[in-house]
Parts: sequence; C-alpha cells; structure tokens
Amino acid sequence: EMLNMEGTPVNSLDAIRYLTAIKELNIAYTQVNSLEVLENLPSLLDLNLKAVPFSISAPLASLTNLKHLSLQSTHPNEFQGISALTSLTDLNLVSSSITDLQDLKSLSNLRTLNIDSTNVTSLAPLSSLTGLTVIQANFTHISDLEPLLNITDLKAIYCDNSGITMEKAMLFMDKKPGCLVVYNSQNLVNWWSTLDKEWKTVFKQTFQLSEPLTKEQLHQLIDQQEISLANNKSIQNIEPLSMLHRLEKVDLSGTDINDLTPLSRLSNLKLLNLSETQVANLESLTNLQNLKEIDVTKTSISDLLPLTSNLNLTRLYCDQSGVNQENVIAFRTIVPGSVVIYQTENLSIWW
Repeated sequence: EMLNMEGTPVNSLDAIRYLTAIKELNIAYTQVNSLEVLENLPSLLDLNLKAVPFSISAPLASLTNLKHLSLQSTHPNEFQGISALTSLTDLNLVSSSITDLQDLKSLSNLRTLNIDSTNVTSLAPLSSLTGLTVIQANFTHISDLEPLLNITDLKAIYCDNSGITMEKAMLFMDKKPGCLVVYNSQNLVNWWSTLDKEWKTVFKQTFQLSEPLTKEQLHQLIDQQEISLANNKSIQNIEPLSMLHRLEKVDLSGTDINDLTPLSRLSNLKLLNLSETQVANLESLTNLQNLKEIDVTKTSISDLLPLTSNLNLTRLYCDQSGVNQENVIAFRTIVPGSVVIYQTENLSIWW
C-alpha cells in the first residue's frame, strides 16, 4: 500500500498503472513529467511530488480521497487540479510557483497549509476554510491577516519576512485571542540573545520557559499581558519590558528602578504598581491613555500633573509620597473622575 521512489532515476509512472490499491506514493526528486497515471490510483491518501517537473495538474483532480499532498518546489502551468481535492487536510506548496490561492477555496477539510517562499500576496481565498489550524506564510508578500478572523479553529500563523508588521500582528491577536501570530522572529531571537542574565532568569521563572527557546515561546513571551517584578532587587533597568507590547498589568513594587522610559511604549498598560521604588517623576507615562490605576505609595513622586492627559485614570495611590493637597486638587480639576488616595494616616488620626 506504500511505494517510495524518492530520488530514483524514474521518469515515468507507467509501471504502477495497475496498483490501484496503493495509498501512499512518494516520487519526490524524480524526473516524472506526467501525472496521468495517477488517475488510475483513486485510493491514494498521501502523495509527495516535491521537486517533480510536471507541468499539468489536472490529473490530480481524480484523487478525491487524498488527504496529504506535497507540491513543494513544483512549477506547473496551473494549480486547478487541486480544487477538486476536497478531502485534503494537509497541503504543502513551499517554494512552488503558486501566486493565487483561489483554487484552494473549495478545500473545506484543510487543516494545515504551508505557502512559505511563494509569491502569494493575499490570504482572502482562505476566509471560508474554517477548519484551518495552522498557516505558514513565511517569506511571502502577504500584508493582511483580516480575512482569517472568522477561521474558527485557527491556532497559529507563521509570517516571518512578510508584509505583516508588529502593529498588524497585535491587532489581529487582539481581535482573535488564542491565535498566535509568529512574525519578526529573528529580531526576537537577537533580543533574547542580548538580554542580561538577570532578565532571562526573570522571564524563565515567571513564564516557565527553558532554553533553548523556540520562536513560538519567544512570541508567547512578548504576548504576555501581565508581569510582576515585586521586590526583585536584581533589576534596575526595565528596558526589556518595552518588547512586551501587550502588557496590561505591571508590578514593579519594591524594586530599585528609577527610570520609567521603557514603559512609554506600552500603550495597553492599565495597572501599574511603583510603590517603594526609586521613581521620582511620572513624565514617561504621559501618553498611556489606557492607564486606569497607579500606585506610587512610599515614593518621592510629588507631581501628578504629568498624568492629566490620562483621562481613563480612576484610582491613584499616593500615601507616604511627596504628593500634597495642592497638587491633588490641581490634578482632579483636570481629571475629575479619578480618586486620589493620599495622607491616609493623617485622615485616620483626624477621624
């Protein structure tokens, strides 16, 4: 039921014309230039045509039971024969001459698709293939993931060296939680390799990572939404946090950090704990429009006015800081919906 002729001098399939019960056929790296004999093999489930120099795909249309097909490094004149293969679950088109995925629209059972290193520009024809779980589109010209939003089972999209930017990847993952978009992996690998030992330890312990990290793990790392460095005295520089673009909750309490500049790029940040740190000003947080709650208890912070453009702020904890009543009044005049908690000890004594 299985025949492997990979890399042999075979240039014709005539000898297997009557092997109608065969289920797996591998003729990769052969010189077969005609696929007509395949029309006599209706039981085929797995077919490997990698680097086979055929020019017409039409004979493939008769293989309606086929589940796994590799057309890697093939260059037929057309790919129309694929459209009839509605039982396909896995399709490999790596480095093939395909440029348009229209012939895949009917492949309703497709689960994994690999179009790495092709000239494909659009994923729109895949929008109705709701069973797809993994799409690999590295080294392609795709620039839009939106057509994939309604693919129910989609778990991962690989699009390194394509037109998918960080902004596009983040927007897609925001709209489709549970689907990992792997992009710009080499930059992540370089970033990880230059991290201080202390930061690697923090990330590995916090997110249960072990080296060597895969690119999937690196993307899962920067996709985290919260992190706590509470009471970690080994961390003075929080620059690595700027790569975790999706962070919403950050706890830096009890650390020795004094510079918040890296946080200025965390536009999703909602909750920030700076209590008992060396931070002296909040100017780096000026443009964080999603910030809702901040704790500067036991810090030398004395001015809340840099936060007056953060109109979503609802609660500020400022006990035992340099913030005084005059500053609080000035702040709340501009952000009236906020509650500033300060001088609690004095109020308790008064009460």
